[in-house]
Amino acid sequence: MRCFECCSDLKRRACLYVLLAIFAAIILFAVFFSNSPTEEVFQVSDCGVLSIEGRMPVDYVEHLVEDNTAYTLSEIDLHANDGAVISALFRVPKTEEQLCGAVILPGATVSKEGGQHLAGELAEIGYASIALDQRNLCVIDFEKDYQLFASGDVPVEYLMLSDALHAADFLITQPGVNARKIIIIGESNGGRIAIIAAAMHPEIRMVIGISTSGYSTGEQIPKNAPDNVRKFYYSIDPDTYLPLLPPKKLVLMHANNDLIIPLELAERTYQRAGEPKAFHVVSGDAHGYSNQMHPVLKKELLSFRKAR
Repeated sequence: MRCFECCSDLKRRACLYVLLAIFAAIILFAVFFSNSPTEEVFQVSDCGVLSIEGRMPVDYVEHLVEDNTAYTLSEIDLHANDGAVISALFRVPKTEEQLCGAVILPGATVSKEGGQHLAGELAEIGYASIALDQRNLCVIDFEKDYQLFASGDVPVEYLMLSDALHAADFLITQPGVNARKIIIIGESNGGRIAIIAAAMHPEIRMVIGISTSGYSTGEQIPKNAPDNVRKFYYSIDPDTYLPLLPPKKLVLMHANNDLIIPLELAERTYQRAGEPKAFHVVSGDAHGYSNQMHPVLKKELLSFRKAR
């Protein structure tokens, strides 16, 4: 009888220990996942500087499109934190040397395929590149984005920035790409996104803006405008982020007769920027990358590649 009671007591204790272990595991599981970032948090400071917290590790699917003696070209599906899938083209030159990496952000209405001429020139001098199909193809709806911001939702332009940051994260993870040699290049609206992304991502070392400029928000928004209005428009203005760029280099390239973004606007942004910086003006009325820009682009890229 005593042996039976003893065995029963041992069974009860064993069951209790198992239940306690399960309970502790549940608590640890809940604590771990409550502290793990599940979505991005977008915050804007009182002075209009955007920050993004909670970015998850880069998640993507790769499909090989072309493989020849000079390079490989793959289509990349980047999985954004909000569930969107951002299509991109990843071009990798075939060389035994370590590669630099470049994020390419085309201008408004221009697809990733439209950025492949630039990607080809980068590949010739040792740069792997990822060119994005940006959300809305980088067409910006300021009024809609402000309404989203005012209602507590995420403006599309903030999501464009997040996608650019994830593209840089993607490059850093690629074998053969030097994680300390990452740049970002943007044309027109893509250049605006590129400047802000360069200020936000610690591993982007240089930004090249082609046919682009800031918005001069301080001169455009009335001083008596509501705080929400001021914060939002400062948060999407590249000029706001210029003080955060150094020691990263800002390179601007512009045609002297650009009919879309006048040269004067690019000059204002350049004047507001700190060193190191460079401004290259070419002749013509082209908006976006042109053959006239090739020599100065190559010079800047080679200089960056050789720098320690």
